[in-house]
Amino acid sequence: MADDATGAGTDESRFVYVGKKTAKIFVAGHRGLVGSAIVRKLRESGFTNLLLRTHSELDLTNQSDVESFFATEKPAYVILAAAKVGGIHANNTYPAYFKDLTTDLSWECAINFVSAQQEQEH
Repeated sequence: MADDATGAGTDESRFVYVGKKTAKIFVAGHRGLVGSAIVRKLRESGFTNLLLRTHSELDLTNQSDVESFFATEKPAYVILAAAKVGGIHANNTYPAYFKDLTTDLSWECAINFVSAQQEQEH
């Protein structure tokens, strides 16, 4: 159900695809700008079983660590909001580094997540 002319749903309806408020939801990058906003909205919508790990707790670029995390925690949903950031000065000084690193990091994390999920299904 839309709440404005753009067709966007209400805050509550944006998370309607998640079956239960107690489902395990892993939010990678929960301390960043996007990830923290997602966590805030999930909590405001009543989700209570959020799996949150810092980089020092879980290296998303390490496939073994990711597979171990998935095997132990068995998240029902995964939201990938992790990225490498450096701020305005670093982005202006080293634009190619952050562009390539962010792309590579996102793909590497996504591949590790898919691989770990496939392991859980077999």
